[in-house]
Amino acid sequence: MNINNPTTFSTPDLTLSTSNSSGSAGALRADDTLLVFNTSLPDAISFGQSGASGSGNIAAYQNHAHAMASETTQDVSCRVTHDAAQSIADSSTTKLAFNDPIFDTDSIHNDSVNNSRLTIPEDGKYLCGVCFMIGGASGHVNVGILLNNTASIALASIPNVSGANVAPTVTVIADLDATDYIECSIYQDSGGAASVSSSANYSPIFWIVKIGD
Repeated sequence: MNINNPTTFSTPDLTLSTSNSSGSAGALRADDTLLVFNTSLPDAISFGQSGASGSGNIAAYQNHAHAMASETTQDVSCRVTHDAAQSIADSSTTKLAFNDPIFDTDSIHNDSVNNSRLTIPEDGKYLCGVCFMIGGASGHVNVGILLNNTASIALASIPNVSGANVAPTVTVIADLDATDYIECSIYQDSGGAASVSSSANYSPIFWIVKIGD
């Protein structure tokens, strides 16, 4: 080898996963750095996607997929009201009915069948609540959120105010299963029937929203 007149080579043309056509000879030194780029965009990953490796074909490497966990927070929620006042008999328990959905992401409420219920669409932890306005001259208004028509998971009691309306609000966080259902029960002992007023903004309002698994 003549070190005073070393052999030089042109820059080699390299294309990823392609056999180049014949042309001028080129060479790579043992300490060369080889940079070859594939400009194709990889597939976008999505929630719940499984991992996958590319095949031996270099072109398939771009489809190598990283696993991604399922999305933990999705909109599962419902808010309903009633378009008319409802009478609550004295000294008895009444379940509020709801016939006007404000929003409902998962068929949680049925306007015509068991319309006192909000039915849980999937297992998880839920924020549940009810609010309404009712009038009564004396006594108290007791409010409960009833689970599966068997047990109250939230209770509140508020005294009536003569000549005025009272507006109870009850909320609770509960760990619920799919197909569970909740209802709002009211007991009042004012000495006569009392009326729950109707306003789509605040009375009666019944709602749930999923907040976790």
